[in-house]
Amino acid sequence: MQKILVKNFKAIKDMEIELNNALLLIGEQATGKSTIGKLVYFFKSLRQDFMDLIYENLDETINNLWPSFRQKAFEKFYNYFGSTKHLHSDFEAKYYFDKDKYISLSLYPDKGLKIFVGAEGDFYQGLFFSHLLKDLILNVRRYSDPQNAYERREFQQANDNLEAYVNKIFNDSRIPLFIPAGRNITVNYPEQFKLYSNLQSELVAQQSQEAQSVDLYLMLRFLDQTERMKKRFQTSDFGTLISDKLRLGSPIDKEIFDLVQNHINKILKGRYGHDQYSEKLYFENDEYVHFRNASSGQQEALRILQDIFLTLLDQNNVFRVIEEPEAHLYPMAQKYLIELIAIVLSQSNSQVIMTTHSPYVLSIMNNLLFAERVKSKNPQAIQEIREIIPEPCWLNPDTTNVYFLRNGNAESVFDESTGLIGQNYLDEISEYLSEDFEKLYAIHARAFA
Repeated sequence: MQKILVKNFKAIKDMEIELNNALLLIGEQATGKSTIGKLVYFFKSLRQDFMDLIYENLDETINNLWPSFRQKAFEKFYNYFGSTKHLHSDFEAKYYFDKDKYISLSLYPDKGLKIFVGAEGDFYQGLFFSHLLKDLILNVRRYSDPQNAYERREFQQANDNLEAYVNKIFNDSRIPLFIPAGRNITVNYPEQFKLYSNLQSELVAQQSQEAQSVDLYLMLRFLDQTERMKKRFQTSDFGTLISDKLRLGSPIDKEIFDLVQNHINKILKGRYGHDQYSEKLYFENDEYVHFRNASSGQQEALRILQDIFLTLLDQNNVFRVIEEPEAHLYPMAQKYLIELIAIVLSQSNSQVIMTTHSPYVLSIMNNLLFAERVKSKNPQAIQEIREIIPEPCWLNPDTTNVYFLRNGNAESVFDESTGLIGQNYLDEISEYLSEDFEKLYAIHARAFA
């Protein structure tokens, strides 16, 4: 079981959160939801950083890898969270990649960032510069300029062996991506945003040591991924990419993709397309609007929908942090989007963290969890359940966690005995929403007494 422990960091006093394939964080604003998401993403994307470091420095000796990795982690933390000088002296963040291995962050007395890689009762930093890792890197280096088919095969095998070893160190192989709130900017002003952010970065470098906005940095990383996604859709739409895959002889579950396309079209209220000029949303009779003129909800959802679709199409295992998936969406569209995320979880070995303010998202997830529970208790009724909620959308209670964040702490609101989100918590939200109405109704009733 992967988990994260955080103490004395921003709004967080003391939290321990277990990660499963599906993790939902809910709470009021400024309770630490995004902070947890960013911290987990920081730790889980270190695997890719380590791989990048190896390939960027293939000619360097293995002994330089650990200090280079530490430096890369320091810079990354600074970009994500800013200076450590303002942090609490007792700050600690520890991420367990499994029950034994972990990476921890804390502070030296001078407020410098301290990074430690180890295991309970056994320091294992040596994995990062072991003789085996050195041999694997040397093998990649040996065939890094292949001259024939044999050397190309050897190079690919050497790459695969190295990646498998690094995946073992970090106990993960999923492709990470942070999907921030405010993602409609990737539809409206991507080039202007990049230009602005580059200018801001230059001013920061010239004028002070303060880091650029964390959200700005993460949005830039997401913009890079957005550009790659847009290239996949250039002169294509969702249906065309499926047809291309089938033409290449790749196995595709047509029922799954019919369901996915149907959900996407219901959310977008039209058909997405990207010609050589721009992204468009098509309606009946080939009428369209440029996507930059579509509604804020359609714009916010588009990049999540594209990422979900490509994850399924390419049969990838991914790790995603999605901030406020419900942003600007009508509750019915929220339902379709959460169901699409559930399809990714049911069809791959992926991991998704969602942060939300929406009680609708809780209710939707509860329905998907309940569908699985009803099936387990009434297997003879499986067809009836499928007619209400498609089976690929069911959520497995054994791989789902839900936490409510408040007052610097995290409380699990997932009832393991029922496999559902705790009814007391759902009732508490309903009480908040109905309390004012009941008081007003009591006043209103006096007029008829």
